[in-house]
Amino acid sequence: MKRALLLVAGLAIAGPTLPSAAQTTSSGAGFQNQFPDPLTYQPPRPDPPELQFESVTDIGIVGPLVSGPRDLDGAVYVGTAAGPVRVNWAGPTPTAERVAFLATEPSADWGLSPDRSHRAKPVDGRLVVQKACKGCGSGWRRRWRLRVPGLAPVPPVMTAKRVYFGSSDNRIYGVRRKNGHRLWATALEGRVLRELALWVATGTERAPQVAAILAVPEPGAELVVLDVYSGSVVLRYRLAEEGDVIVGSPVATPDGYVILARQGYTEQDASVIILKLVHMEPELPPAEETAPTSYNPETSDEVAPGAPVADPRADPPALGSPKMP
Repeated sequence: MKRALLLVAGLAIAGPTLPSAAQTTSSGAGFQNQFPDPLTYQPPRPDPPELQFESVTDIGIVGPLVSGPRDLDGAVYVGTAAGPVRVNWAGPTPTAERVAFLATEPSADWGLSPDRSHRAKPVDGRLVVQKACKGCGSGWRRRWRLRVPGLAPVPPVMTAKRVYFGSSDNRIYGVRRKNGHRLWATALEGRVLRELALWVATGTERAPQVAAILAVPEPGAELVVLDVYSGSVVLRYRLAEEGDVIVGSPVATPDGYVILARQGYTEQDASVIILKLVHMEPELPPAEETAPTSYNPETSDEVAPGAPVADPRADPPALGSPKMP
């Protein structure tokens, strides 16, 4: 009797056994779990945007070049040994005219976010990100810093939620602006030590806004376009003549143009290359009335990125852990 009472008490404590996800319920229908595994689930990602270059013009100038194109107060200048050249890319006939002097010199110590609330620059092999602070003596306080082996000694590109920078390990990195956590790393065919450029298309109803990173890896024979969302390489522009190099960094204008400075094999042979980077509009079926969603808006930072285009020969080096103040 005592043994029977203990068995009944054990069943009462354990309670009834519930069917698992793979078991059959009383109705006879198998219960299937409709929720994905949170540890392995990755949300679906759209394909990278379709971009293409349209050649606008190639304006010959007298070299040698001493600096690449620079954007100063909405005007683009290229430095030559004989003086600066101002590039007028808009209008039916783009021109490159020599000017006596520059009105203002560029100040490129820090990379600024679009709203100027954050800034970043390399300091002793570390990427330092600061946030505007009204009560601070300097007007800024450190948000975080990140040790990066071979960090390019130029200001990074900042957006509303991300920071992009190059390195001597042939890679471009994309990290979160709020904490420095790495999102992707993409290997190119040369060291990435020059300033990057951010190209943004305003978008239309059928071709929503997209953005891309423009980079010139060493030795400067090509321009590489990367998708800001995943880091994948979507387009390349190679110089036609062997021995030609791109001087400095590219300049992306607000109206979608890309300006490069080319130095030829001889010192006198130089030119300004003007390209138009175009986002191809997708062809919608007649029955489809809704436009596609924006590919890489700033809100997409919380979505896990896919695998970047990486060098299969070696894994990217581990970045240091972000240091918070």
